[in-house]
Amino acid sequence: MEELPKPVSADHDPRGAKRTYPSGLPPAHSRGSRHADRIGLSVSTKSRRYDNAKRTHQSDERRVLVLDSALEIFLARGFKATSISQIATNAGVSTGLIYRFHASKKALYEAVLERVLKGWSEDVAAATQIDSPSGLARIRAIFDANLRYASDHPDYYELLNSRSVDLMSGWSGLLDDMDRSSRRQICRIVEYGIERGEIASTPPAHQIAGIISTLILSYIDRIFRATHLGKEFDWDEAAGALEVILKGIRK
Repeated sequence: MEELPKPVSADHDPRGAKRTYPSGLPPAHSRGSRHADRIGLSVSTKSRRYDNAKRTHQSDERRVLVLDSALEIFLARGFKATSISQIATNAGVSTGLIYRFHASKKALYEAVLERVLKGWSEDVAAATQIDSPSGLARIRAIFDANLRYASDHPDYYELLNSRSVDLMSGWSGLLDDMDRSSRRQICRIVEYGIERGEIASTPPAHQIAGIISTLILSYIDRIFRATHLGKEFDWDEAAGALEVILKGIRK
């Protein structure tokens, strides 16, 4: 009886000669695929994508944990007296993890400050979403929201005080960015008030915004200083100062 030809396996070339590999074994991907086929499984990347997403989520959570812990320690001890190891102990993580996220203590401090200012801006933006269509009412809302936030977070005084950190580069730029953002927001409201006919067109909107923004920063500083010295802040005086400006720009 004529012998039937043998089927060609993956380890043989079409001419029937057995393939040879430098290591004596087939490539790993070939072995894995054949093993998966034998046990009835298919190779999928879905689980890998899930694992990557899970690791990213865990990394984000640890990053927030580090920032929260750093804020707590910086507020309690100040920049100079705080060490990365103290922050790591407070957060329950290794110092290596912190250095993985932030190159230095200064970089971590700046990240904490950036997060504080972002939260401040978001809080003010939310507080100014009022029902009143009046531009003047919205200016009052911005003024009040900024001062209330400063009053509710008196411990931020040292964090934002330039004299509390030596050779701190970049953080003052964050404050400038916040001031510019506030000016743009106020300027848009003033322009809105001009369009509605309730605010005079002179002086220009950007000048009015600059005056109001400067007033806000001035009273924020007064709130911090009053709290730091254990004194009462005069809210009526602050409201009166704003009304003087609004009276001057009202059409």
